[in-house]
Amino acid sequence: MTPTISQDANDLIIASEVGSRAQYEKLYQRPEWPGGASGVTIGIGYDLGYATPPKIKNDWGKLFDPDTVDAMVGCSGVTGSSAQTMTAQVKSDILVPWDKAISVYSTVDIPQWVDRVCKAIPGADKLPPDCLGALTSLAYNRGASFTTQGDRYKEMRAIRSHIIAGELDQVSDEIRAMKRLWGPELRGLLIRRDKEAALWDKGLKAPKTAPVPVPPTPKENPPPLAPKPGVGAPEVGTGGTGAVVVGKTAQEAAQAGWSPLMIGVLVVVGALVTIGLIAYIRYKRSQPLLARPKG
Repeated sequence: MTPTISQDANDLIIASEVGSRAQYEKLYQRPEWPGGASGVTIGIGYDLGYATPPKIKNDWGKLFDPDTVDAMVGCSGVTGSSAQTMTAQVKSDILVPWDKAISVYSTVDIPQWVDRVCKAIPGADKLPPDCLGALTSLAYNRGASFTTQGDRYKEMRAIRSHIIAGELDQVSDEIRAMKRLWGPELRGLLIRRDKEAALWDKGLKAPKTAPVPVPPTPKENPPPLAPKPGVGAPEVGTGGTGAVVVGKTAQEAAQAGWSPLMIGVLVVVGALVTIGLIAYIRYKRSQPLLARPKG
């Protein structure tokens, strides 16, 4: 069974490739050329230039008409500056809606890249989900080039060596070190490497989850139910959390003898904090963190 990556890793890859669903639907339903050594790219970072014709047909053939698939196949093997020209040629022939893009990403791309990482690095399948996810994001962008020769891939080879030797604390430094390869014009890649390194470190620090012991079933006289939380321990629901907390806090404040003015101030402050938090989350989600160029 192929191991899985964490949700944080999955979010990092999608954010790096297309930003968000809204950003994708606005900018990336048509083919793009991310620059560098990339080929014509569709979907969630699916690089047609590095995919063989049979693979393209297998991955996309059931989702599109033959003419669209033929246009995709025509991009196979075309990378670098030639792909920039090719992108302009096929832009009007290919349109990939979000649902089809995320389907191929989830069912084809991620499982294949996780498998490639695990085959390239012995022991990678035993890594925490965050750590495996950091490597998958790295390979998704640079390929599973952990044994590729040359100065450009020396950090990739070092990552593999560190993992085999059990020197896991040195991997994040190698991920950051490869930022030497890109200049400020590809700032997205520099940010992506930092985020991958941070995700790796987070995975190493995550405590291993121990199995929760199952208490024995009492034969008689079951223990009384725990009392509901009282003042100072408001219950918080999963939906409308801010409103629930403010409402219960105001109720408890009234019970404690607060004046109406003080309760009003409390409600207003709580509402402003909730509105500010929602606005901040929406703003962050609207900001793409694109880091797609390959190599």
